Amino acid sequence: MRNSAPRTTGTESPKRSGTTGAGTCRITNVRKAQQWINLTPGEERAIEKSAGKYRWSVTPYYASLMDPDDPDCPVRRQAVPALGELAEFTGAEVDPVGDMFYRKTNRVVHKYPDLVIMPITEACPVYCRHCTRKFHTTDVEGSYFRDDEGESYDEDLRYIAEHPEIRDVLLTGGDPLSYRDGKLEEIVSRLRAIPSVEIIRIGSRFPVPKIS
Repeated sequence: MRNSAPRTTGTESPKRSGTTGAGTCRITNVRKAQQWINLTPGEERAIEKSAGKYRWSVTPYYASLMDPDDPDCPVRRQAVPALGELAEFTGAEVDPVGDMFYRKTNRVVHKYPDLVIMPITEACPVYCRHCTRKFHTTDVEGSYFRDDEGESYDEDLRYIAEHPEIRDVLLTGGDPLSYRDGKLEEIVSRLRAIPSVEIIRIGSRFPVPKIS
């Protein structure tokens, strides 16, 4: 596999040509993507067919790490839609990781005795094509939340407090670091106030795609 594109430490201009004007907006369509990489016909069709089915966006920094000419570039394959992900398979689960089955409140998913996950947002700077929770962004049934992202945390935190076997809480999403610091601090502080909670983790890829 060829992967000869230069590696960068910051966002370069589209296709490393010196052209300006695309450095701060997220890439969300074929036209913007073509400023950074040479899309294959299959990638173009996949991006267009993803509209209304799966969310798709890439930051300029993340696009700058891609080989512009190699569709098998590992970074590119993580973020650029492929036709294969749109295929429908008989017997495939809408919720392959069981989040809806194990969801106890609006946010709390309790699969393991001493661990819960709390999806707190649907937003991501880059929507990974391999995400096991893609169902929440689609026109098919399913959501991160039982009710709504904006609902109070009272029920979620009460559930955790009433189950002292829970010692580990993983904040996830979406990407929790898409929230402002004050909002995250509020959530973390309330979790810290629960005596049985020993570990609070934040699952994030935010430093990877690097928002300017």
